[in-house]
Amino acid sequence: PQWTHHTWLRIRQAFDSVPPFNGPKSFGVLSAFKEILLQPKRGGTMFPINNSEEGVYVISGQLAWVSAEGEKGVLPRGSLQILSSGTGVLRSEANQCLEPLRYLQFSIRPRVLNVPPSTSEFIADGLTHDRRLNQWFQLAASCFSDEDDAPVRVNQDLNIYVTELDLVTKLSFDVASGRQCYIVCAEGDALATGCHGEETLAVGDAAMVKGPNCLTFSSLAKESAHWAHLLLLEMRA
Repeated sequence: PQWTHHTWLRIRQAFDSVPPFNGPKSFGVLSAFKEILLQPKRGGTMFPINNSEEGVYVISGQLAWVSAEGEKGVLPRGSLQILSSGTGVLRSEANQCLEPLRYLQFSIRPRVLNVPPSTSEFIADGLTHDRRLNQWFQLAASCFSDEDDAPVRVNQDLNIYVTELDLVTKLSFDVASGRQCYIVCAEGDALATGCHGEETLAVGDAAMVKGPNCLTFSSLAKESAHWAHLLLLEMRA
C-alpha cells in the first residue's frame, strides 16, 4: 500500500497495551501484534527481551538483526523468525537498504519460562512464493509436537501458516473445537467466509476466529500485483 511517513518509523498496534483499554489486550497466547514500517537506513537500537517468543514476518524489504552476543542475519520478504528470549537477550532490528521495510512483529507467551535463548528461522528463497501460492505453507509449529515439516519451532502450542491467493482460487482452513486463529491480511484484499458469515479483510486488517469453524478465503484483487497475502496463527483457545 501507499503507506509512508515523514518520520523514520510507523507502527500499527493490534492490541491495547495502555489504559483505558478500549480494545482487546491479547488473543489467547498472542500478547502483542504490530505492523511496522521502517524507513531506509534506520533502526539499530538494542532493546532487551525476556520470557517471550518474539516473531517477525517480513512483508517487503529486508530486515537486518543483531544480538548483543554477535549473532546477526538478514531476513528477506517471506521470511519468518522466532526468537525464544527466555532468560533474556539484547537485540536490534534495522533497515539497511534503500527501500522501506514493512514487517509484522508479534509476541507469544511461552509455554516454558526461563529457557536458554535461541533463534529459529525460515529464510525465504526463490521457491518460497510457489510453496505458499494457493495453499497453506506451514512456517512454524510447536517445539513440543511431532510435526516435522515446519521449518520454525515455537515454545508454545501454536502453528503459523501463510498463503498468497491468486484471482480465482478459494482456500479453506478448519479451526477445530478448542482452537482459535488470528488471521492478518498482509497484502491485497481478501474475503473470509465462515459460520460468522462473510468478512472483507483489507490490507492491514485482522480477524480473530474461534473453533469449531470452517473458513474459506479468496482474493478480491483485480490484478496479480495485489493478490491476497495472508498470515494465520493457529493456537489453543
